[in-house]
Amino acid sequence: MKNRYDVGLKRSGDIWVITRNTVDNIWRSGYIGVLSGI
Repeated sequence: MKNRYDVGLKRSGDIWVITRNTVDNIWRSGYIGVLSGI
């Protein structure tokens, strides 16, 4: 299982602030049956 992150950032003075964070779970390889217990 891998995760893909899509993050929105906004400048606030001297720092960056996270305005949005989306996490997509991605199955890359292996036996998908191991996820049945989740």
